[in-house]
Amino acid sequence: MALLVTPRMRFLHMPKTGGRWAMAAMLAAGVPAVRPEGVPGHANLDEARDYADRFTFAFVRHPLDFWRSYWAFRMRDGWDPKSNIDQQAASPDFETFVNRVIERFPGAAGAVYETYVGPLGNEIDFIGRFDHLADDLVAALRLAGEEFDEPALRACPPVNASDYALLPASYRPDTAERLADCERAAIERFYFWDPIPARLLDGGADAPLEPSALCTRIEQSEIALRDAKANVAVLHRATTRDGALIASQQARLAAAQTAIASLHASRLLRYSRPLRTGWYRARARYGHEQSEVSEPIRPGASSA
Repeated sequence: MALLVTPRMRFLHMPKTGGRWAMAAMLAAGVPAVRPEGVPGHANLDEARDYADRFTFAFVRHPLDFWRSYWAFRMRDGWDPKSNIDQQAASPDFETFVNRVIERFPGAAGAVYETYVGPLGNEIDFIGRFDHLADDLVAALRLAGEEFDEPALRACPPVNASDYALLPASYRPDTAERLADCERAAIERFYFWDPIPARLLDGGADAPLEPSALCTRIEQSEIALRDAKANVAVLHRATTRDGALIASQQARLAAAQTAIASLHASRLLRYSRPLRTGWYRARARYGHEQSEVSEPIRPGASSA
């Protein structure tokens, strides 16, 4: 699948980040986008440089979720003999595949991300998250100035979704910690508030563990900062520039960056570093013990 462009915007389709759904949703919503001829599938920033004058957006995905989706896709559609990763890491066993990625391709997901969104400090206009795919696609199109049918976009059915019931792919906590360490740069850049999502761990679906209030606040602040940056980028691209408006937006951007830096430095954020899985397990165990103390099981009573 190639990138989509209009006179106003350029969408870069990074693999395994919901791009096929985003393309289908934009076309269903009436966005007059086209796929340029002669551009490679999954064109990155360099390959799509002829359209660099337009508002540019792409999506990223948590690296642990990225590798999980990559394995499920290959198990469904087959391994690519031309892919170096597939040649050296292919396995029908998810754990074996992940360990081979850790050993032979440390940080590979983050390296791919940078070819689509640019290096830190020189990013594209808007970086959406797979976790908020529909909301972020709507936000990106609005910032780009596109007219579209939002209900039709949101009603677009899933495309190319992995079936994890058919292809189970959960991480052992120790394996997740090793992979998170390998992908530290990408996690710190895009998901530092939730480095090892509990939902991806063995038993994660059975343990309703939510990120702390601080982590949620940081994520919301990151979204606000991203939107502020995108607004400044839009203003700079405008033919007629309003100096006062740009200055006010830059002031808001500076305030958001200061707030993010303060939250990032908080000691409380230690709970959301890669070893947070240990905290999750301890908290779950503590909650279970508290439940047993408050409601002891009586002899002969059912424990179902």
